[in-house]
Amino acid sequence: MGKIKIFIRNFMIFTLLLSLSFSSISLSYASNQATYVKNAESLKALGLFLGTDKGFELDRKSTRAEAAAMLVRLLGAEKTAAEEYKSKPHPFADVPAWASPAVSYLYNKGLTFGISGNLYGAKDEITPEQYMTFLLRALGYSDRDGDFHLNNVLDFAHHIGMINDSELSLLKAKEKTGVLRDYIVMMSYNCLFTKMKNENKSLLIHLAEKGVISNNKLKAAARIDSQLKQLLMEEAYLDENNEGNKIENSIEGEVRGVWISYLELQNIFPNKTEAQFKESIRKMFRNIKDAGLNTVFVQVRPFGDAIYPSSYFPWSYIISGTEGVNPYYDPLEIMVNEAHLQGLKIEAWINPYRIRNNNKPLSADNKALEWLNDGSNRVIKINSGIYYNPASKDVQNLIVKGIEEIIQNYDVDGIHFDDYFYPTTDMSFDAADYQKYLQEGGYLSQAGWRRENVNQLVREVYKTIKAYDPDIKFGISPQGIISRNYNNQYIDVEKWLSNSGYIDYICPQVYFGFNHSNYPYDKVVQEWNQLIKNSDVDLYIGLAAYKLGQEDAWAGNGKNEWIGTSDILSRMIEEGRKSSNYKGFILFRYDSLWNPSQSIKDQVDAERIHLINCLD
Repeated sequence: MGKIKIFIRNFMIFTLLLSLSFSSISLSYASNQATYVKNAESLKALGLFLGTDKGFELDRKSTRAEAAAMLVRLLGAEKTAAEEYKSKPHPFADVPAWASPAVSYLYNKGLTFGISGNLYGAKDEITPEQYMTFLLRALGYSDRDGDFHLNNVLDFAHHIGMINDSELSLLKAKEKTGVLRDYIVMMSYNCLFTKMKNENKSLLIHLAEKGVISNNKLKAAARIDSQLKQLLMEEAYLDENNEGNKIENSIEGEVRGVWISYLELQNIFPNKTEAQFKESIRKMFRNIKDAGLNTVFVQVRPFGDAIYPSSYFPWSYIISGTEGVNPYYDPLEIMVNEAHLQGLKIEAWINPYRIRNNNKPLSADNKALEWLNDGSNRVIKINSGIYYNPASKDVQNLIVKGIEEIIQNYDVDGIHFDDYFYPTTDMSFDAADYQKYLQEGGYLSQAGWRRENVNQLVREVYKTIKAYDPDIKFGISPQGIISRNYNNQYIDVEKWLSNSGYIDYICPQVYFGFNHSNYPYDKVVQEWNQLIKNSDVDLYIGLAAYKLGQEDAWAGNGKNEWIGTSDILSRMIEEGRKSSNYKGFILFRYDSLWNPSQSIKDQVDAERIHLINCLD
């Protein structure tokens, strides 16, 4: 029992320092000054170093008070700490009010101590010697028992192989001064590979066996860190031939999706009876299932219309060729049922603002037609397109009501938006709306105001979905180039990925090859991965199956990368799995994989075989 208590105490001290990564000080992270970013990514995958809303912030220092507050959060004891604070106070005079409940809780549990009887050292920066002391205690070494002393702790760490010669010199140069989080990452990472005192196992294995680090987290870290994976294999925690392969080729809960757009649907709708439509969808879903995929994203509102009976939108013209014509059956109900029968999840894909991109007439019962003609500017016509005005509260309410209608009437697993938001960068079409906003006290620029209009819709959609069923996902698939989303579409993806209450996942359309001259696939994926600061948001990656066999005209040196390839999609999936926030992929689109032109059929078949092997 005594050894267990010692382990718990040592581990809590270890976690306390690692939890510095959660600090809320708003200083920016300068990646060009950080050396150990890869180590930080590995620690993040293990659940030990998650970063702040500014990233890892490896170029700044942290305090003991921050560490105490964040440790209590990690223990899930904030409420208890607040309740017990008045009856069980700490004895320290230097702890700020915001940190006092946390320090009191940890002090009374014996998990943290002061630097003296009445001082905690709340604002003190952590020195290399102090941090290394905590790490050595986590390994079972004791300064009280004489294993090491504070004045030789770095040399002792070097002696047992935790740090090498250059790392020793680096840390000694920073002795008795606050240590950068970059170096804390390095020391913490090295500690995981170091043997426990009097044991033939590393700290990583020790924590894993105690259940502190789950198998899933070990697998996630091993996918991105070959050194860590090798350690797990050497210590027989993972088998190279079996478990190791599973780490490379799968990820728990991985979304393996395919988009089914209105282009596919309009090919199977015309002149089909309900039974014929059901058989066509069943065959498509069977193909998807047999390929190892598990989720379909079906476009149910492509043009301000619906492929289901709606109280707000007319029947889509893609069903019969004419908007407003009732097919006298419910295609969405059929698709939801067929998907679930085959073990697939299904998300309803919606284009929220687009009404037309062609000359198809609007039906008399289409609300958009009324708004287009009433002079309210709720519906706008730009060139040959017709769109809902994102600034209109009536438009926002209509879109939200339409989504509420879907989730209440159909057992969908998610609501999915694509990449169409503001239709133009021309500032004239909503100038009057913007002036009204300014007259009512608004202060944002017109571009900022546009982004906030979209933010309002996204927040309300998320709120509506979660109020009805928290298990229904809401995600958005924006363009792959981050700056274009912000400047051309007026969507602030960075805000969505840094704050709660917006989305459950982001699926950027990374429609670029590895050899693209300006936007190489792996670099773009990493940029998106690093943009996610809210750990509750997952990263899916949109993949361009439609480019197979085609010249990529704007790719520069990579223009021929999609021609003749047989495994580019599977390689992209494997690369994506290395990202810490990765949770899946979506292929655009169904016909590109199952109905390609005859000239590239052999190539596409080979791609599907590699895809299946990748997902096996």
